[in-house]
Amino acid sequence: MQRRSATIVLDPLVAASKLCDGQHLNRFDRGARRRRRLNRHFHLEQAASGLLIEALGHLAECALTCLACGAIVNLGVCRYAGKGQGEVSLLRRLWDVLRAGDVLPSDRLMANWANILLLQERGLELVSRLNKANRKADFRRGKRLGDDDHIVRWFKPTTIRSMDWQTYKSLPDSITVREVRIPVAQRGFRTKWIVVVTTLLDPRQTTKEDLASLYRARWHNELDLRSTKSTMQMHHLRCKTPDLVHKEIWTHILAYNLIRTIIAQAAATHDLPPRSISFKGACQTLEAFQPVIGLRTAHRAAQRLTLYHDILYCFTPTETFG
Repeated sequence: MQRRSATIVLDPLVAASKLCDGQHLNRFDRGARRRRRLNRHFHLEQAASGLLIEALGHLAECALTCLACGAIVNLGVCRYAGKGQGEVSLLRRLWDVLRAGDVLPSDRLMANWANILLLQERGLELVSRLNKANRKADFRRGKRLGDDDHIVRWFKPTTIRSMDWQTYKSLPDSITVREVRIPVAQRGFRTKWIVVVTTLLDPRQTTKEDLASLYRARWHNELDLRSTKSTMQMHHLRCKTPDLVHKEIWTHILAYNLIRTIIAQAAATHDLPPRSISFKGACQTLEAFQPVIGLRTAHRAAQRLTLYHDILYCFTPTETFG
């Protein structure tokens, strides 16, 4: 069989996009005495730790995921309780890995004045659904760009709970955003219209259809988190000590990213986008080849490389993504 290598050309908007979302993890309750000891440990260590874990029954996890290939770029975990323990707070601890020009498709939780301003200060772009609890879209106002497409100014709210008064006074009086109303024609979907908020203001570089496709692709993040919990069996954490919980989570993420790397290489072999290959199907393919891989480990590197190429050619695309 003739081997060939291919380079997949991705849309620049997709290549620059990083997804952000959160999920809950469960830990088995090991007793009140162990909980008190673990809590004392984390209260001492959490100020200097990049990964925050609390010894409670539930943990909150926030992951930054690459839209193009599904690999997890960065991860944060904290206890699922209390102020500053939500997805947005975790994202602010993780976004140092993002580069200027990156696009962050997100759910409506990010679509508020303070978050958009902080992202703009870092040179990041946001594509999110309008949070109707905070703002209402009125397409009769602002600079009209097309049908149901305009640029408006959002004025600073009277208070921002996460900021002190001096910081609040130093902020600008308004920010400029783009609002786009998109029809949803998918059968079975309850919502018929959604309003997308973005800081990508140029309609020639990013059309209304581009924004619709990009926000629709945000659903990949839900499927990626499902893969880590269900396929990678990370829903229940079984380790007892904080250090082992730390290692258990990152061991799962390491294995997940290695499988995503194999999927990306298989996609290049088939001239396909990485998202067209099922993550669970890839795991099943690797499990099927596990006895052969065990027999070939003692052979020469050339034979192991041939086996690896044979495995890549066994990956098949699926119509459903995940």
